[in-house]
Amino acid sequence: MESPMPTLSVLDLSPICEGGDAAQALNNSRTLAQHCEKAGYHRYWVAEHHNMKGIASAATSVVIGHIAAGTQTIRVGSGGIMLPKPDPDFEAKPTSTDQAMLQQVGPASAVESVREQVAEFLKRTQADELILVSQIHDHQARCKSYDIAFEACAGL
Repeated sequence: MESPMPTLSVLDLSPICEGGDAAQALNNSRTLAQHCEKAGYHRYWVAEHHNMKGIASAATSVVIGHIAAGTQTIRVGSGGIMLPKPDPDFEAKPTSTDQAMLQQVGPASAVESVREQVAEFLKRTQADELILVSQIHDHQARCKSYDIAFEACAGL
């Protein structure tokens, strides 16, 4: 017996694409929200990050209003505020947690691969909602990644 499709939501950082600016990033977030709304996503979360080069979502109240004004049914909101305190001695390298997650998740590029991984995750966790985030800065590719995820989950 197939389990019901979990509620799908998006977590967006409003990334600034190479050669772009914050205004373009916010417009991309709005069109991504519209795209996800049409696909059937339930919520659109905006992440608030300060002092991070390449992220345009520092003023979530403004971003939420911009996105909500361009959508009809998707729920738009923010769940947290992140204030980075960079460590000058920090060296970016994989941690044991990163390695464990990579072993569990594996590479996911096709709908069937995503479907299998999500089904396994839902079986282990009994989650009823998945909040998806894309680290892809190319706007068209971001939209496509959410299409793949939705299609994969719809087939559960």
